[in-house]
Amino acid sequence: FSKLSQEFSAEVKMLPNKDDRRYLVEMMRCYVSFVARYPQYGQFIMREGVQESARLQWMVDEWLKPMLSQFHDIYDKGIAEGWMKDIPFPQLIILITASASQFFSMAPLVKALYGVDATCPEQILAHSDAVVEVAVNAILREPIAQQSEAATA
Repeated sequence: FSKLSQEFSAEVKMLPNKDDRRYLVEMMRCYVSFVARYPQYGQFIMREGVQESARLQWMVDEWLKPMLSQFHDIYDKGIAEGWMKDIPFPQLIILITASASQFFSMAPLVKALYGVDATCPEQILAHSDAVVEVAVNAILREPIAQQSEAATA
């Protein structure tokens, strides 16, 4: 799983980051794409995260904190600059990561309930759009489109 965390971190590092809000959106899209490719990642995190252990602490220190550091940095910047709502980071990151990964981790349930193949490209895109839409509207003080319009006015 360290390879997977490194892969995600490498993808995020390649994102253009001239606009912090857009960078935040693209990081979320990267994460959705990542957990779609590796649904076992979310499953593993869920299994390991339910009990305190040396293994859990190692996973947190070696994989999760480094992987989440890019998001934490942009979160801190957004709070400091006032464009992001001050939602506590632990709650925010769990909401975003869980909503991103569970659709794919529970693909058999999604298929049984809704007849939807969570692994098909259309569903991956639809889920990415949904996660971003909900998250961005929940955490940004203004939608990205309004911010862009205000900047050009």
